[in-house]
Amino acid sequence: MINLEKSREIRIKRANTDWWIHEQAMVGNNGKTYIAYCTDMGEIHVKEIDAKCSRAIGRDVYNGGVIDLASLDAVYESPVGTTCRLLSVAPTAPYRVGFASFELDKPETICYWNATYRDSSWQISEPIADGGEFLSPATMRDGSQTYVGGMAYYYGVGEAGLHPNDPTDTETNRIYIARFDGSNRVLESYLSQNGGKSYRLEQVIRKIAKEKNVKIWRPTVPIYAQDNLPVYWHEGTYGAHTGGWHCDAVMTVEYDD
Repeated sequence: MINLEKSREIRIKRANTDWWIHEQAMVGNNGKTYIAYCTDMGEIHVKEIDAKCSRAIGRDVYNGGVIDLASLDAVYESPVGTTCRLLSVAPTAPYRVGFASFELDKPETICYWNATYRDSSWQISEPIADGGEFLSPATMRDGSQTYVGGMAYYYGVGEAGLHPNDPTDTETNRIYIARFDGSNRVLESYLSQNGGKSYRLEQVIRKIAKEKNVKIWRPTVPIYAQDNLPVYWHEGTYGAHTGGWHCDAVMTVEYDD
């Protein structure tokens, strides 16, 4: 968990979020974090962030084996009258999938969930948090009226990550969620200590009053992240998927000095 009292905000201006580039971030061998992003002028940039991380060993192989995707059952089947949106897939063991369920045009029904693959089946968690709102108004029919704030799995090192030399399952894992709580747009971290069966609120990282009309969406965890820069997000105005959004990439970085 990041120490907010020892942190300061870093902001990449006009870092709009194209679908194919928003997750391109990682910690390099030199300990610095690199974030690739697309500006609202259609330019691609790479930003170097001196977050003083140390790179951990990769943990993308599950016990040295390969999972047989053809043998897996459906992760989640939406009840009649509802739908869902896939939001995040954890790249480390245990396999986890994050998603939101909702009824169309009913933001009060948005709910965030986690599914964990264990004992040869997908196990759905208890409800994690309400979403509160869609990113676009209901009058917008370009698909973005079903977009929600988003979620991301932490898979760095530390209390809620995996030990770099131990590829086995962990009972503790963290999820970052962007949502509207009725009064504020917030970015929060939630922690599970029972293998993803249930999550509790761990920390409020960002809070913006509803009256400012600024939204938070698409949290992203850099590859090999550590607690001093565990997540960054996108913050700004959002009106439509087809060019109706203008935002910055924002992060809170903890420094020792």
